[in-house]
Amino acid sequence: MKQFYKAFSGPSLLSISSGILVILLFSLWSDSYRDSNSAKLKSEELPQSVKPQEQSLLSLQQMKERATVHHSPMVVEALMMAYNIDDVDGQSIMTCGATLYDSGGPSSDYDNDENYSVTFCADNGGQIVMNRTSYVLENENIPFCGGCCDYLIIYDGTDNTGDDLTGPGLLCGTIPSGAIYTSTTGCLYIEFNSDGSVVKEGWEFNISCTDPPTPPGDADYVLDDDQDGETIDACSGIFADSGDTNGNYGDDEDYTVTFCSDEDNQISFTFEHFGLDSGDELEIYDGEDTGASLLGTFSGVGEANSPGVVTSSSSCLTFTFTSDGSGNSQGWEASISCTGTPDVSASAGSWSGYSGGSCGNASTIGGTVYEDINNDGTRDARDAPIYGVAVTLFDDSGQVGSPTTTDANGEYLSLIHI
Repeated sequence: MKQFYKAFSGPSLLSISSGILVILLFSLWSDSYRDSNSAKLKSEELPQSVKPQEQSLLSLQQMKERATVHHSPMVVEALMMAYNIDDVDGQSIMTCGATLYDSGGPSSDYDNDENYSVTFCADNGGQIVMNRTSYVLENENIPFCGGCCDYLIIYDGTDNTGDDLTGPGLLCGTIPSGAIYTSTTGCLYIEFNSDGSVVKEGWEFNISCTDPPTPPGDADYVLDDDQDGETIDACSGIFADSGDTNGNYGDDEDYTVTFCSDEDNQISFTFEHFGLDSGDELEIYDGEDTGASLLGTFSGVGEANSPGVVTSSSSCLTFTFTSDGSGNSQGWEASISCTGTPDVSASAGSWSGYSGGSCGNASTIGGTVYEDINNDGTRDARDAPIYGVAVTLFDDSGQVGSPTTTDANGEYLSLIHI
């Protein structure tokens, strides 16, 4: 950019320092602006009311008026923050979009006997990035110098105690553009020094920021490369897709994980959120691997497509997730719990010993109380047992047997006398 300003024939450029918005005004074929040395308007050529030291920004109306004076069309080509290092010496600037020049700005040389420093910090929570777009100092044949002549150095941090990013030596001479310096601390500290003889065009850096890091999600278990193929013992926590609880899963995923209760109880997953893109599927198996019974294949978005509550018949559930390469979605979030013991002896919905009105021996009748998610009258993998329900049985003649309460499996067993 710095060399572009010098090479461009016929621009009118206002470079206002100390904070500063730089606005490029291009006058088309105006004889009064053909001289390439007029790329930078000097303060003495401006009216007193718009000298840089007294006014940091030229209004759009003033620019239009100045363009009208020279009878040239005005085009606003760019609008960005720009700083000359001498104007911000010793300051700390929060930004994610700016240009830093030597004291000569975009088109003049720096001066002798300079010693300036400035700190730039990312204002978005990411890392600050400086991209070197031009660099011409004294000692043109020595790209790295040991303190001789004019040089610049960049530190990772807020002062010169941070790591030197411009090593193995100080930056001097003429160096190609393209080098990028990125902080690890969120800030970069820049020092520039010139000696008492020989000055050059100086330098220009474009300043930007990396994206801020994604805050960690809330999931305890994330189905990704790290957990693929694993068997995890757990009776609590949150299980989520590879995007955790605050992002989408990725394309072309194929992961399998098994969860088992840590006390040989039944294990349950309650899906609080569920959303898969078309072509992406979550399969759930009732056992230790994909050879167990398939409880269901789930896809789509919302409660109607969600697994809801899934409970193992033994002590393990296995999940396989696959996504295609044409889009993704928010995935899922499920809470883990364990209830009861597998393979209980109670016979759900069965009883014996009742025969008409005759009296006989004492008998039992049992069953299961569960949440029927889809109201189909049949218990499936999504229908979780309900603990602590008081159960009293009746027939046509009235109460049968004594009241009882469901256990951790949602099961009850009532003693009846006939």
